[in-house]
Amino acid sequence: MIRAGNPWSIWALHVSDRKAIRLIDDRFSPYGGRLSPDGKWLAYSSFESGPAEVFVRPFLADVPKKQISRGGGVHPRWTRGGKELVYWAPPGGILSNEITIAGSTIQVGPARTLVDRPVLTLIDGRTHYDVTRDGTRLLIRQPAGPPGPGIRVIVNWQSKLK
Repeated sequence: MIRAGNPWSIWALHVSDRKAIRLIDDRFSPYGGRLSPDGKWLAYSSFESGPAEVFVRPFLADVPKKQISRGGGVHPRWTRGGKELVYWAPPGGILSNEITIAGSTIQVGPARTLVDRPVLTLIDGRTHYDVTRDGTRLLIRQPAGPPGPGIRVIVNWQSKLK
């Protein structure tokens, strides 16, 4: 089980003894941890190189990580049996990289643009999109329909009653 805590850190919890383990050094505010489909790799975002970038490292192993995104990346999602990583690249768009894992070596393919327009951004902890398990569709949270009429404020409304 992965959870975000305090508020920028990534932990694992042993189900049997309920012992929590910090997975990533929280000096660089890691967040958004996602396990690969086989449970062996952890993708997450971190500010250690400046802007938030996506990294991958073995789950529960203290070995070097591999930077996936270049130029910004958050909210990583695994697809296609762990062979592709999809992420949001602020301020807009969704990118993906093919991932090849051989032993403890990770090779990263070039970034491919999946969505080339801004994605709704909310600072509420919820993700902005998701990917189907087979990696064929993106589900993107966007406002439904045209904008509403808004709010009309009448100033000095009492003078209108005369």
